[in-house]
Amino acid sequence: MKKLLLTFAIGAFVLTLTSSCERCVECSYTYTPYGSTQDSTIHVAQECGNKQDRQTYENEVKAEASLVGGEVTCDN
Repeated sequence: MKKLLLTFAIGAFVLTLTSSCERCVECSYTYTPYGSTQDSTIHVAQECGNKQDRQTYENEVKAEASLVGGEVTCDN
C-alpha cells in the first residue's frame, strides 16, 4: 500500500512540475479617425501561446495600427 501511495505522490509531483500556465498577451491601439477630434480605441482579441506566437500577434496589431496612425499598447 505504501508503495502505491509513494508512486501516486511522485506522479502527482512530476505532473505539477511539467504542467505550465499558458502565457497570453492582449493589445489595443488608439487613433484619431479622419475628421474627428476624439480618439478611438480598438481592443484586439487576446492571443495565448508560445513566445513566437505572441510576438507575431503583437507585430500584426502594430501593422494594423500603423495603417491608421495608431499607437499600440500591449499587456502581458
